[in-house]
Amino acid sequence: MTGPFTVTFRHGGKTPKPGEYESTVAVEGPKTGAFRGSLFPDDMSVKGRITDGRYPLHIGFHRRDKQPKPTAADLCVRTSGFRAALIVNLDKAVPVRSDNPVKTTSTYIHVHNGGAEKRGSEGCQTLPAADWAKFLKLFLDHYPRLEDWMAVSQYIGVQCGELVVTV
Repeated sequence: MTGPFTVTFRHGGKTPKPGEYESTVAVEGPKTGAFRGSLFPDDMSVKGRITDGRYPLHIGFHRRDKQPKPTAADLCVRTSGFRAALIVNLDKAVPVRSDNPVKTTSTYIHVHNGGAEKRGSEGCQTLPAADWAKFLKLFLDHYPRLEDWMAVSQYIGVQCGELVVTV
């Protein structure tokens, strides 16, 4: 089973300015929504952005160095530290585009919140804080059990659907 959600980041071929979110984000499935987001790291000379395509998407946790084991109390919206997020391609390598010619893949790619001044991390898809709570709540409401959020491993849950990255 691939899961009921499709999360589409439509970037329109735009490269954002610092702090800008260039993509529209559509969630389709049992719960739906429209949001802003970004595919771009803050520094394309060092990091990369995920290439257009389709990727398996799981529920799970971000910033795992901050907590040894998730608890039911972690099934909430947070914008820093250890928090619920969406996991792309089971944390395995995905192809990326970068200004650095040797940077062709990235691992541990997550859909998570960015900040007001900075979008965020290596190849990850980010949403501004103003959109993050409503976006993540779609998944927290649909998957309320901690067991679902840890079905594959301590930090990766069930496959909730597919990430689509497109122009």
